[in-house]
Amino acid sequence: MSQSPNSEDANTQSSSIIRQLQENKPGVEKSREVVIDQNGQKVIRVTKKRRVAMTAEEQQHKKRRNLKKFSILSVLSFIILLAACFLFFMVRASSMSSPSYATAKQTELSQAWGADVKIEGLSIENFQLRITSLTATFPENSNIEKVELRGIRGGIGLRSYINGVLAGDILTVDYAKITLRDNAATIRIPRFSGERMWEFNRVSCKEFIVGFSGNNAPFTIKTSAYMYETASGNHTLYIGQNSELPSELLLRGWKTPITALKGSVQVSQTGLSHISISGDIGLNATIDLSGNAMEGTSPQGDLNIESSGIALSLLTNKNISGFLDAQTRKDPVSANKNNVKAQFKLPYGSLQQPEINGELTLQNIRISKLPAFAYLINSLPKDKVDKYIAPVFSRGNITLAHQPDGGLKIDLANLNEFTVFEAKGSIVIGADNTLGGHLSLGVPTRITSQKYTDQIPDPIFDDDHRTSWLNITLKGTVDAPGDNADELEAKAVELRKMRETNEAPIAPTPVKSPVDSNGNIPVAPSTSFPSLLDPGQPGNTALDQFQNTLNSN
Repeated sequence: MSQSPNSEDANTQSSSIIRQLQENKPGVEKSREVVIDQNGQKVIRVTKKRRVAMTAEEQQHKKRRNLKKFSILSVLSFIILLAACFLFFMVRASSMSSPSYATAKQTELSQAWGADVKIEGLSIENFQLRITSLTATFPENSNIEKVELRGIRGGIGLRSYINGVLAGDILTVDYAKITLRDNAATIRIPRFSGERMWEFNRVSCKEFIVGFSGNNAPFTIKTSAYMYETASGNHTLYIGQNSELPSELLLRGWKTPITALKGSVQVSQTGLSHISISGDIGLNATIDLSGNAMEGTSPQGDLNIESSGIALSLLTNKNISGFLDAQTRKDPVSANKNNVKAQFKLPYGSLQQPEINGELTLQNIRISKLPAFAYLINSLPKDKVDKYIAPVFSRGNITLAHQPDGGLKIDLANLNEFTVFEAKGSIVIGADNTLGGHLSLGVPTRITSQKYTDQIPDPIFDDDHRTSWLNITLKGTVDAPGDNADELEAKAVELRKMRETNEAPIAPTPVKSPVDSNGNIPVAPSTSFPSLLDPGQPGNTALDQFQNTLNSN
């Protein structure tokens, strides 16, 4: 079918109009409408507004106007958003300060710890968390009986409002007390499984107490503390770092507390590790404790002890200062903590005082009140006697071994005052303070032989050609120590008489080993100078001085 000329003209006009609209022509379209022209054809009438180039000032004015509109919209949007956030935080803070929130936290913590948790006075205002008290009471199968926190406060961040977790930088606790039980055979740590009460980078406590219920507490720690969370999820507890606040450790059985206490402990769900604490005990005396207290081990702890200036009587739990007096000395070799040889047990359970076993380095060691010293100095030249009236070892080593029956064994490992005096052997102190054991008191042979023209030491000694040993057996008590020196004196009388005749002097039998297979020092036949009780013996000023020293002690 053929189209009429008028139809072709209409189509051509429409196509032309469309092309013109698609072309990038000057001006801006203002309106369009469909009209009928004079020929009766429908056409699209487009009205355009001529584009006129704006001046620079007009362009700046337009930009300022648009920017002002944008600024107003932005401010309005921000105000609306801020109001919404404020309303949200107000509602959130109100809900987190409500009793229902505290009750929910109590329930969560009680389930997570397996304990009875009570929270009082929880409130949140102006991004500040405050809790009057938080108390957790644990069941009988835990070493921890109760945990009590008071005066809890800290700043919290937006995260706390968004997800409901109390989180921030520093949480301050005015008072914290952990009460332990004294009836467990092994360490048992409460297991925590659930959402934590709070997440703070540091928890600081002004008054931190660890103790026991009752009056006969094994130990009590009173100090300040703060705690950090480590990368592994465990915590490091630092105690006594604030020198302005008191810090001390009270131990059952020790009257003197450990003061100026400070140190650190790694806390995890498997126990306490890397324990390192130190302090002062008395005047010019220090003590260091290190080790672990892990789950499943004895509550008495697996600790090592280093000390300086502590009286030996304190570490033995017996008043032996009148008989054996000394102070501990830090061994420079053990500065790296790898050579510590003495172990420390806390007075937990059946132990009524701390128990120390192992090797100790001592200084200013003095053995006194033994009758054997009177016989010893009587066998020496007068010009040598003054060194042996109250002999003191500048340093030496001993080994402590507490016995199951409550007794104590002290082995003298290395007591040697060079060129003057030596002592070795074992001292056994019973639970009733009875005294036993054997000692060997040694004097250089060149000194003991000076009194005789034949240059042979007095027969009360066992001589090995280097040292003359007076081997004695201890008896009596710690308060009134004694020995068998009078028996040795009686046996030596006949040997001395033989030396006064024309017969050849009898040389003492050399001692190959001062300790037999049973760990005792054999007592060899004695050959001694005339007895101190011999009325025919001339007066001995040095001896009288020694006896006066014994009486004064």
